[in-house]
Amino acid sequence: VLLWWSLSADGRYAAVVLKKQETGISFHERYIPKVVLSPRLRLQLVKGGSIMWSRDLSEFSTPSIPSIPNVAISPGNRYIAIAQLDKKVDGGFVEEFVRIKLYSIDREDLWSLHSSLGSASSLPSEYERIVEMTVSALVDVPKVRDLEVLDNGRVLLCTEDKVASVEDGRIVWVKHFPLKWIRCRIARYCGRVLVEDGERIYVLDEGGEVIWNIESSKSGADMSDNCYTLLGSGNRVTLLSPSGEVVQRETLNGEATYVGISPNGRYFLALTRNGVLHIFKSKA
Repeated sequence: VLLWWSLSADGRYAAVVLKKQETGISFHERYIPKVVLSPRLRLQLVKGGSIMWSRDLSEFSTPSIPSIPNVAISPGNRYIAIAQLDKKVDGGFVEEFVRIKLYSIDREDLWSLHSSLGSASSLPSEYERIVEMTVSALVDVPKVRDLEVLDNGRVLLCTEDKVASVEDGRIVWVKHFPLKWIRCRIARYCGRVLVEDGERIYVLDEGGEVIWNIESSKSGADMSDNCYTLLGSGNRVTLLSPSGEVVQRETLNGEATYVGISPNGRYFLALTRNGVLHIFKSKA
C-alpha cells in the first residue's frame, strides 16, 4: 500500500513510503496459536521508473497512535528526509514526539532523531482516570502537515500547532502556536515558513523568528519556494517580495475564498465565491 510520496523539484526522483502487512503466529494461553498482522514500512527511491534503493523503516511502524510518515527530497537532490509524529498520553496531558531520519540521495544513513516536541494539548480532568488506550482514542491522529529538507541538510516540519527546525540530528528550535492553523507552508529554497492560525498570518525566518505578521482573512495566504508571499483579502490579492514589499496587487470580480502561488513564484491564482478562477502572471 502506498502511504506517502514526494517528487523532486526537477521531477527526476520520487521517494515513496510503502506499507506491507506481514503475517505471524503467536501463542497465548493453552498454547492456542493466533495469527498476528504487523505492518512493515519501506522507503524506496525511484528514478526513471526503476527502484534505485530501498530501506526498511521498522522504527516507523509502531507509533502509539497510528500516523503516516511524511517524506521529502531536497531541491538539489542531495537529501531525503522522512518524519513521523507520535503522541503519548500521561495523566490527562498529551506529549508530542517526532521521529526523523535523514538519508543522502545515494542511500547513506546520515542521522536519526526521536525527540519530544513538548505538550500537544491537555485533556479535561474528568478524563484523567480513563485508561490510556481509551484516552489515546480521543486524541487527534498526529500529522506532519508539511516537511521539507534543504540542501544544507536542515529539516523543517510543521505539525498541527508547531513548527520545528532540526539540524545534525538535534532540534534547533520549536515554535508553538496556540491555535491549530489553517495552513503551513515551508519555502524550501530560502527556509522560511508561513503559518496561518485563523487569526493572524506569520512568516518565520531560518532562526524561527517572526519577520512580520498581519491579520488573517478568509481568503488565506500562500508562499512560493523562493519566498514570495501571496495574500488574499476581500476582492483583492497582493503579492509581497521576500522583504515584505508590495510587488503586485490585483482586483477580482468577487470575494476571494482561496489563493495559491506556484512553487517558482511565476504564477498565482485566486478562486472567488462566485466560482471564477483567476490566474495571474507574476511581475516579480
